[in-house]
Amino acid sequence: MNRIRKISLLLVSLLVISSGVLLPSLPEITSQYQSINPTFVEVLATLPALLTMMTVGFSPRIARQFGYKRTVQLGLIVTFLSGILPIFTTSFTLLFVSRVTFGIGVGLFNPLLFSFSSRLYKGKELSDMIGFQSAFEGMGGILTSFLVAQLILFGWRHTLWTYLLILPVFTLFTLFVPDIKPLEEEKKAEKVKIDKSFVAYIFLLIVLITVYMSVSIKLTAFLLEQGVGNAKDTSNALALMGVGAMSAGLLFGRNMQLFKEWLLPIAFSGLSLSLFLLANSQQVWMVLVLNFFIGLCFRTFMPFLLNKANQSSDGGGEKRTALLLAGFNIGSALAPVSIRIMQNLLSLRYVKDIYLTESLLLTIIAIGAILATIFSKLNKGSGL
Repeated sequence: MNRIRKISLLLVSLLVISSGVLLPSLPEITSQYQSINPTFVEVLATLPALLTMMTVGFSPRIARQFGYKRTVQLGLIVTFLSGILPIFTTSFTLLFVSRVTFGIGVGLFNPLLFSFSSRLYKGKELSDMIGFQSAFEGMGGILTSFLVAQLILFGWRHTLWTYLLILPVFTLFTLFVPDIKPLEEEKKAEKVKIDKSFVAYIFLLIVLITVYMSVSIKLTAFLLEQGVGNAKDTSNALALMGVGAMSAGLLFGRNMQLFKEWLLPIAFSGLSLSLFLLANSQQVWMVLVLNFFIGLCFRTFMPFLLNKANQSSDGGGEKRTALLLAGFNIGSALAPVSIRIMQNLLSLRYVKDIYLTESLLLTIIAIGAILATIFSKLNKGSGL
């Protein structure tokens, strides 16, 4: 019964990054709505993240009043209805609104998944669950990308039938996951202070998710620009990115024990190298492989932060988780705008130039992480 409960809870994580269903279809949508600014069309893919960001901070409060399980169920229902609405309308306005409400739905259930885990599991089992949740998010990326690759042949609207996945997930969660109650410490969590190092992690997360999203948003344009692939290849590449993300989650606990404080410098270095090689790729198979490593390296960072937030005993787990998810979604939602600003400031004409610039930025971050780790070890060694 415990295994069924875990699986039913983890399956909800499949839906966390499902807003990316539209990513491979952005050129087709842009072509269909020629009167709409192309950058505005690109925002459709990341708009849910903005509303998720605005909702995650309120979700725990709503759950304490309305009930944790009911709030997750409400989020799933809103996500499902919003996901399939554009299938039945050609109105760009309704398409836009549906992406807004989709983000609200995800924002309602996403932070509560970690509340369920921290309430139902402790210690190493909790760390494993957080890693598995990240793995299932990656698995969701694989599954949705695979379905999109098949459905995109019939037009971009048909890719939205992917959201039928929500129905069995809702059913299993309803049947097998018990409701939870707020702890007294969490009711006082508003008084918990967030230290400066955690704020720095949130800022770094915003930068990294912007880079990560740029790979997804611009990949179809990159393949067409290089003359080596198309939208279907993008779907396959994003699926492999999901495989990498899933692998990072599954290996998180083991990697923490193996690499310890060197895990993040290794992840940042791998992300930088992968992006550099991607920018210089001339073959589809190379793009596919590199997307796997990009997913692997980035998703090593996210469970590290979530584990750090939820292992604390001061009752601030929900608050820290909400802040992390807000930072994650700020970067996701503003990625198209951030990328456009970077292009204009640095006069980057091609997608390849964007990837190379981001690779340089990640190299600087990796060097900083290496130096910080060395200084930390030296200070410990000297007893400071």
